Amino acid sequence: EKLRSLPAEKLTPASEGLRDLAEFYLFVDGKSMDASILQKFVNRKYHKVPVIFGTNANEMASIEAMAAADAAMQQQLQSNESIFEDFHYFPKTVDEYERAVRNTFKEKAYRMFSIFPAQTDAEALKAAIQIKTDIVYGLPAFLLTKIVAENGGKSYLYLFNQKPGGLAGEKIGAFHGSELPYVFNSTQAYNEDFVNSIANQELANTMNTYWTNFARWGNPNGDELVDEATESLPKWTGAKTCPKCLYATRASSKSRWNVLGPKVGIEVIPWFKEESYMLSEPCLLNMI
Repeated sequence: EKLRSLPAEKLTPASEGLRDLAEFYLFVDGKSMDASILQKFVNRKYHKVPVIFGTNANEMASIEAMAAADAAMQQQLQSNESIFEDFHYFPKTVDEYERAVRNTFKEKAYRMFSIFPAQTDAEALKAAIQIKTDIVYGLPAFLLTKIVAENGGKSYLYLFNQKPGGLAGEKIGAFHGSELPYVFNSTQAYNEDFVNSIANQELANTMNTYWTNFARWGNPNGDELVDEATESLPKWTGAKTCPKCLYATRASSKSRWNVLGPKVGIEVIPWFKEESYMLSEPCLLNMI
């Protein structure tokens, strides 16, 4: 009630300081929100509807690029002791990377080093970006897809790996949000002076068809009476249930995702990706 009584000219400036926090977290007050979104899924308390979850190949690359370009932010960021001490922190040297990984993954750090080795500073930065991509974006999508499937629901998992054209594609790859022009088959959401947001028009047509089918039927493949455009597309596969084998091992990669990029189709999720997810799960649960 007190917030409702405040004039907008006082409320708006006060909210600026919370903007970055509000983008990533919801306040759990025990009334309007009694648990985080991820906790709700983990506890199997969610609406039983078909879902699509997915991740982009280079989610955190754009976050790192923006942080690196912000001089004021760089002055504030220090050499942290953990990969997640600051959302915008990325180790810039091999020493920083090794220290952050050891402090984050403890006795399992050697396994993460085996997945993402780094001999040079450039490799260390690239590895750190990928680890944060897996924990912040890849793992939640993978985990929620599995939970819904194991609870008897329909869930679909995708990997988007289409790079934009030009410098953006060379530097940051399939970054966070770069799939949106393909989903809507529209460039209106992007400044085209910055990035050619649709570099693969065929993929945009394909993804727009999948998402339209899903919105209409709850299935990216459409229903039994599919149109000609849908009939010619690779079929998506839903997640399978396997309560005792949430993550694959190096000797057994069984999970699959629907890849959207220069090539479209079903692919086995690489073992190292699932191992990264498994190692990262405690970090994710601690974040919530």
